[in-house]
Amino acid sequence: MKKFLLLGAVTFSVACLETEKDPDDTAADTGVADTEVEDTAIEDTAIEDTADTADTTPATVSALVTWDADGMNLDLFDIDAEAQYYFGIAQTNGLTNNEDTLAAYLWTAEDCHYGYVTGDTDLQWCHMVPSGSYSLRLDSTTSTSDVTQEGDPQVTYLEQEDGTDGFTYFLEDASNGKCYVWGDSVAYYDDYVYACEVVSW
Repeated sequence: MKKFLLLGAVTFSVACLETEKDPDDTAADTGVADTEVEDTAIEDTAIEDTADTADTTPATVSALVTWDADGMNLDLFDIDAEAQYYFGIAQTNGLTNNEDTLAAYLWTAEDCHYGYVTGDTDLQWCHMVPSGSYSLRLDSTTSTSDVTQEGDPQVTYLEQEDGTDGFTYFLEDASNGKCYVWGDSVAYYDDYVYACEVVSW
């Protein structure tokens, strides 16, 4: 009889222990639920970050360069009305740095980058592009003193001896530090002060 009572007491104790575990399991489940709520909050943060990135993405600008017997025309599209753009041109003929272009007697004074050194004169120009929608014309000249950096039209020293294939073009948006490069030898601008986006305009 004592053994039966003792066995009954042990069974009752185990039942009590099992009953005590249930609240613990419920608490553990609640903890998992809390974690899921936190994950939702993290997802919300990620969504906000994406929205912020989208808001700060600058408008896409594009350019068209056309040549004729007198020089070239530059047309910009989708420009930021608040931005100030600068245009550079280098006669690269497939070369990737200024030392080589100078050795080949090519014109780089208007490249917004290296410039051109002749004798004791260091020539370095960058053409300021008029704001708004416009067409900018660079007319060939025979004297460096005639080169202009503002207005429309502007004047350049470049002569179109080798056609239009040997030129590399550069456009900078001074409002946000972005620059674009396209044309004959985009590697010419690889060591510019900041990385330029290579485009196929």
